[in-house]
Amino acid sequence: MPFKQPDGAYTHGLTFERVAGIYEFDQTLHMILFKAIGEIECSVKTAIAYYHAHKYGADGYYNPQNYNGKHRHPDFMRRLWGAVDSNRNMLFVKHHLNKYSGTFPIWVAVELFTMGSVSMFYADLKNPDKQTIAKTFQTDHKYLESWLHAVTVLRNISAHFGRIYGVSFDKNPLLPRHLTSNLNLDPNARTLFKQLCMLKLLYVNQADKWNRSILEPLSALVEEYRPHLDFRHIGFPDNWETVLRW
Repeated sequence: MPFKQPDGAYTHGLTFERVAGIYEFDQTLHMILFKAIGEIECSVKTAIAYYHAHKYGADGYYNPQNYNGKHRHPDFMRRLWGAVDSNRNMLFVKHHLNKYSGTFPIWVAVELFTMGSVSMFYADLKNPDKQTIAKTFQTDHKYLESWLHAVTVLRNISAHFGRIYGVSFDKNPLLPRHLTSNLNLDPNARTLFKQLCMLKLLYVNQADKWNRSILEPLSALVEEYRPHLDFRHIGFPDNWETVLRW
C-alpha cells in the first residue's frame, strides 16, 4: 500500500477505516476488471480466428510458415497439446479428438487459448496479418500487441486478487500520443488509469456496453469509496470519468 514513508513509518493520520475501505474498493474493482477482460478476450479471439481462417484455412495455424521469424512452432504446439490434454473431458474437445483425430480448426483451438496464449499468438503473426486484425479494433498493430500483453498481466492480477490500488504495473500499455498529450499523461507512468484507458480502447466496437456495464459500475464504486481514495495513487485526473466514457 502507498502509505509508508521512506523511513518505514506510516502516513500521519492513516486510519484502519481508510485501509479497510481501500481494500473493499480493490476487491470490487477486481470483478469489474475481470468482466471487461473476459469480454475483450472473447472479441480478440473471434477477430483472430475469423481472419486467420479466411486467409490460411481452418488448420493454417498448424503451418509454421504462417508466422513471423520469432515464432517457435514446437513450443507453440506443445502449449496447444498441453491445453488439449488439460481439457480433454470437455465435450467439444472429446468431439474433435474422436471424430477428427485431434485436428482442431482455428475457431475451436482459440477456445483453448489463455489470454497469454492469445497475446503470444498475435505477437507471432506476420505484420500484415497483425495490421489487418488491428484494424478491427480501429488501431495499429503496435498498439494492439502492446495492449494484449498488458491485458494478460492485468488479467493475471485480477484473477488472483492481487492488489490494484496504488500499484505500478509491470506492463505499461502503449497509448496513442493524442491521448497522452491531451491528458498530460507521463508516458512512463504505470498507473491504473492508463490500464483503464487501454481497456476502453479495446471496447471500440462495443462503446455502449463499455459505458453501461463497465464505466457505470466503476463510477458508482469510486463514488462510494471516494473519501478513502487518493487519485494520485491510481493516476486518475479530475475529469477521469469524461475521459473514460465513449
